[in-house]
Amino acid sequence: MMERNYPVYSTQGGGLVREVNGTFIFIEEPNCPGFCVGDEVPSEWDLQPANELAREKESKCPDFDLSVPWYEDTVHALERMPDQLAHWPTQ
Repeated sequence: MMERNYPVYSTQGGGLVREVNGTFIFIEEPNCPGFCVGDEVPSEWDLQPANELAREKESKCPDFDLSVPWYEDTVHALERMPDQLAHWPTQ
């Protein structure tokens, strides 16, 4: 991997990304059709640190968990599911 002077992350769909103004964008094309360099990474995709700067950033921010960005929303939705199912029409 080429040395970069900013944090770089790999994605579950391949390619490399960096954060720009709070948005992760591809800096290397992923293995997934339909995405190009410069495109925004889907928020559902997992990210993993790919260089030392990204690992340092993650270690300084222990709550910065890139592997489960959707966790809290999912738990909240599952907790509400029994109430929603109780009102689901049966016919």
